Formats: sequence, structure tokens, C-alpha cells
Amino acid sequence: MTTWKKIGLGIGGIAVAGGLVGLIIYLRGLNQPPQVVTPSPTSTATPSTRTLGNEKFSPHSRAQSTANVDVGILTVRLNQGASPTPTAKADTVYLALTSPTPASPEQRQNPSQPYRTATPTPVPVATPPQPPPTFAPLAPPPQSQTKELAIVYAKGESGKRQIYLRSLDRDKDDQLVSSVFDDYGVSMSSVQQKVAFYSNEEGPSDSVKARTKLKVVDLATGKVQTLISNLPGNWPVAWSPDGKKIAVPTTDAIYIADVTTGASLQVPTGKNPGGIVWAPGGLKFYFQASAATDNNDIFVTDGITAQAQPVTTTKENERLPSVSSDGTKVMFLRQGAGQAGGEAIVVRSVTGTDEKAYPETAPADTYLFNLNLTDLVFVQGAKETRLSRFKSGKVQSVGSLTGPILVSWDRDYRHVFLLADDDQGKALFSEDINTGMAEKIKAGISDTVPGSLR
Repeated sequence: MTTWKKIGLGIGGIAVAGGLVGLIIYLRGLNQPPQVVTPSPTSTATPSTRTLGNEKFSPHSRAQSTANVDVGILTVRLNQGASPTPTAKADTVYLALTSPTPASPEQRQNPSQPYRTATPTPVPVATPPQPPPTFAPLAPPPQSQTKELAIVYAKGESGKRQIYLRSLDRDKDDQLVSSVFDDYGVSMSSVQQKVAFYSNEEGPSDSVKARTKLKVVDLATGKVQTLISNLPGNWPVAWSPDGKKIAVPTTDAIYIADVTTGASLQVPTGKNPGGIVWAPGGLKFYFQASAATDNNDIFVTDGITAQAQPVTTTKENERLPSVSSDGTKVMFLRQGAGQAGGEAIVVRSVTGTDEKAYPETAPADTYLFNLNLTDLVFVQGAKETRLSRFKSGKVQSVGSLTGPILVSWDRDYRHVFLLADDDQGKALFSEDINTGMAEKIKAGISDTVPGSLR
């Protein structure tokens, strides 16, 4: 036998032996029970970690019901020497809420509506303007030392409310103002590092006399300064984007107070102006005011000339304006624009040539658009309100918090800050609009007394 034949026979023998071994192993496996795979438990959803990014909060007006809480960026160390003993650290509570549910068929209507051209309406006649107030200029903004997301809020029963600041990064509360007066209605300027608030130093305002004072506390020094007196104190004031001006609502006018000079201008308006929101750039702001009984209109004011012009043109009640981040669109609520005549969200070009209503949002209340107007979160319902979301032409419910009132976007534009009911009255939550999961930020936020009671 030649050498090559021997090699071939050897290789063939090895192949046969391997096949026999494999066959034996296979036959043995047929008699074994199948392996049971133990499923691993699904992890419980937890709130995602959020940090401060470079995105800015979109400009939006504040409802009266959110006057006792505001969101801003803290960039200085608080003057602990001038502050009272910090309040006890609150426990963070996480609520696992229901996932978003699809909207009912009647909520899935096509939001597209034809644009329409409107004609201007005259500015309502207001009472003659009074001499605008003057005050000492505020200290310039301090140098930045840190960067933390913070909320300012009023806590306590009406008549005994006090002003606090809570850092969400340090999970810590500090009392900003210690006084024997009723302090409430906060507005924070992240640029100025100051908080404006109302103080009933001479008693609360009522239908007879406006007694409320507007004060400002400097976060860096703890110094409190009075700016304007004899205010109704029902709508929150609005800082301009650069922090140099404050729009202050009165009974039938709005003061534009320049905190760098101490001078102010007066804008004649209809009754009970409010819902003030500055446009990007800080050259103008929008607001609502009563043009007739039970009929609010939306107006825009030039911050330099202090002249107001109408934005809306219908006889329907319109309120709570907001403005897009690029300043090209103004949004508001309009009565009768929604299903069954309820209030619905309307988006209008600032040029005044076209507008678009979203009837499927009715009955709508507080609302927030994202930066590019592709995502809308709003409170919907009459007796039983719920948080809803409109995106890609569909409406869906978000979570199950009771009595929600939208306050602001959170840092990532996936979460929103909102007030909702809990066992201590109103609490501030941060809610994930994708999952409906809510994190309780602060309990015991003071209720806002309606303007009709002042």
C-alpha cells in the first residue's frame, strides 16, 4: 500500500469516528428535558438624570394660579448670613403613574384649518395714565459662581406666606425673606439673580384700594428693596429677557420699570391686564386685558414707546398669550375655537396676517409649546382636568395627576413642571411627558387668591 493510500485511510477513519461521537451526543440529548430559561425581572422605571444644558426656556406667560412658584437658574451663592435658618430638607417622592393613553376618536380630529386674514380692532379706552413711579436703581447683576436649577415659591396660608428658594441640584431649601408681612407672587430673573415678589405690608388689596407693594430681593446679598406701591398684586410681574426691565400690571395699566435707572413708563390698558410675556430681544411684550365685560383681548406693547396695539380681532374671549422662541408666532386661548365652543389653543403670526386654531385641544387651559412648536403639552378638561399632549396630529393623556396646572418646561424638554393636588394642597411636580412618571419636587405651595377676591 502506498503512503498516500495510508494517509487517506487514516483521515477517513478519523472522520467516521467523529461522526459516531456526534451521533451518540445527539441521541443522548433527545432524552433530556428542555432547558428552562428563567426570565430576568424588568427594572422599575426611575426618573432620568437631568442636567442644565444650553437650551433656553421658551418664553411663556404665567397664569394667576402659578403666581406662587417660578423656575430659574441660580448662579450665585446665597447670602446665608442674611437668611433665616433653612427649612427642613423635604423628601423626594416618586410616583409611578399610568402611561399615556390614546385619545378618544373625537379627539383625533385633523387640526389643520385654513388660515384666515383678520382686521384690526381699536385699542380699548383706558383711564388717564397716572405719573409713573420712580425708585432707586437695583444693584447690577453679580458675577456667576455656580449654575443650578432652582425654584422660588411662596409657602404658608394666605396672610402668612413667606418666600423660599429650593435648589433642585442640592435638594435644599432656603428662606429668602424673613418678615412679618404676607409675601407672595414670585418672579425670578436668572440674569439679574433677583426675585421680585408682592408684599401686603399695608394689608391686602381689595375692591376699594390697591395696597400691595412690589419688592425685590437680591440673591447675592439678601437685600430687599421696595420698587412700587399701591398695586392690586394679583398677576405676577414679568422680567425682560435681559433682566433690565419689569412689566408690572396694575388695575388698568402696566408699568415698564427700568431697574437700571429707577424710571418707569406707563402703558394704558383695559381692565385687569395680566398674562404678560416678553418677546425674544426684550423690545416688546404681549398681555391680555379686558376690552369689555367678560371679553379679554390680546395686545402687544412696544417697550420703548409704551404704546399698546391689539393682536386679536374677534369678539370671543382670548387670554394667556405666549410667544415662540424665534418671536414669529404668538399663541393664546380663544373661547369658542374648540369643540362644543370651549377654549382652544390658537397660533397666530405676529405679522397679523394668518392664524390657526386647534379645536381638538378644547377645553384647554394652561399650555406649553416646545422650542420649535412641534410638541404641545396642555391641561384639558372642564370639571376633571388632565395633562394632555398634542404631537403629530394626535392628542393623548399623560399621567394621572389631579388638578394639573402647567408652570414651565424642565431642563430637557421631556419633562414639565406643573402644580397638582396632593395631601398638602398644591405641590410642584416634574412629569415625564413620554411615560407619565412624576417626581414630587416641593409640597405645600401656597394657593393663589383669585383676582376677583382682591
